[in-house]
Amino acid sequence: MAAFGGRMKIVAYLNHEKTLFYRLVLDVLLDEEARLGVHLSTAQIRQRVQDELTIEPDLLEALPAVEGLLEDMYGWRNVDRIHNTRYTMMPEEYLQRDCLYQQTSAGARVHREMTRIDEDMSDAGSLQASMLREVLSSLAALLRAIREDDGDLSAALGAFRRTAEGFARLSEEAKLFVQGLNDSLASEEIREPEACSAT
Repeated sequence: MAAFGGRMKIVAYLNHEKTLFYRLVLDVLLDEEARLGVHLSTAQIRQRVQDELTIEPDLLEALPAVEGLLEDMYGWRNVDRIHNTRYTMMPEEYLQRDCLYQQTSAGARVHREMTRIDEDMSDAGSLQASMLREVLSSLAALLRAIREDDGDLSAALGAFRRTAEGFARLSEEAKLFVQGLNDSLASEEIREPEACSAT
């Protein structure tokens, strides 16, 4: 599958109907790297992905063949592989050519940045939800104070200030969020030619 006119194949998995499953596989490999592991076999990757999906039975049932996911990502240069000769006891097992996988350096950098962007977006979303409730509450209090003939001016002023502060915080957090995204996109790791071009 070509992405962006055949360029940047390393991010092709982000624009695919199986994105969730590709990312789960990459999460497993990134976690193994964090544990100072080197390679995982197809069976180990499959088992860890299945373990992650035990709380989502529908997704577990829809899990595509992990071998196919890994093959795609090998073609996109997200993962590297070597022939697995560790546990071959018989010639037939050797001929099956099972492989051991790890993320490529560029693939790991891209996946880390995508994960960080996810976290930033999640944080921003939760902040917006709480701040919007606060702003709406302040607006309702302000409206009540204005409509009442003998409304409490101090209460109206307090509601107005809370509303203004809420909008100011939302604006500031939106600015910080966009700056964070720009930092990710401008990251030297992502801009390296070998990280974002097909080889």
